[in-house]
Amino acid sequence: MAAADEPNDHRHSMRSATTRWVSWTLAATVMAVGLLVYVGASIVFWANYEIYPVSSPDMSNTVQPGDDVIITVADDHDVQRGDIVVFDGSSWSFDEPFIKRVVAIAGDTVSCCDQQGRIQVNGTSISEEYVRHDDPGGDQVGRLPFAEAVPQGMVFVLGDWRANSADSRVHRDQQGRGSIPVTAITGRAVGIHKPWTTPRAVPTTSAFADVGLATPTPADHRYSYLLWAAPVSAMLCGIAFVWLLVLAVTTLVRRLRKGRPSPEGGSPLPHL
Repeated sequence: MAAADEPNDHRHSMRSATTRWVSWTLAATVMAVGLLVYVGASIVFWANYEIYPVSSPDMSNTVQPGDDVIITVADDHDVQRGDIVVFDGSSWSFDEPFIKRVVAIAGDTVSCCDQQGRIQVNGTSISEEYVRHDDPGGDQVGRLPFAEAVPQGMVFVLGDWRANSADSRVHRDQQGRGSIPVTAITGRAVGIHKPWTTPRAVPTTSAFADVGLATPTPADHRYSYLLWAAPVSAMLCGIAFVWLLVLAVTTLVRRLRKGRPSPEGGSPLPHL
């Protein structure tokens, strides 16, 4: 009887060993995939995007203080009228970056305002649906008159909350008459991100395209997939870690049982 049982025990042992090998392999594979997804997504994200924390209300209600704005590197061919950009403030004698909206590019003439309080670009009134109109000071700062020609290689920028924004209008006493060099632009805002929430796109505008002054900027949603890769890869790594831990504990228990003497004395317990 013992001899007949020996092949069955051997087959059972082989099946158990195969099952354990498959489990270890799958767990290690899941861990490796999670790590690769995290590292790969991080490299691609930081190679193409930056995150700019917004602290001022200048761009309310489009972008609020406390938002983390995702920006993608832009050159002078990418920036159009209506785009929201982040730029360094060196041309305005500041060491800090700013976030504003481009309303005029090189060669344009921009002025304020028509009878309805709208800015005009090259003599065309712009109906800006994103502008916040309330004036905390009540002195109509958002409608202060100005007229400027934008020099080559520069853009004219305004905040969406015109009555509460220190933008190109108030820096017209500096070089460029308030316009900033396109070389100072860090990138164009494409998304708004809060940790563990679905990133949302920065609202686009057709205000300039509607009057033939711009073409729609292509949407960029790659950042959304890259940002979601972090929690997904973390979940995969967590599952794999627990899986590997369970396998390690069961292997240790099995080995301890195998090496323990049987109650009848001397011989070890049978392999489970």
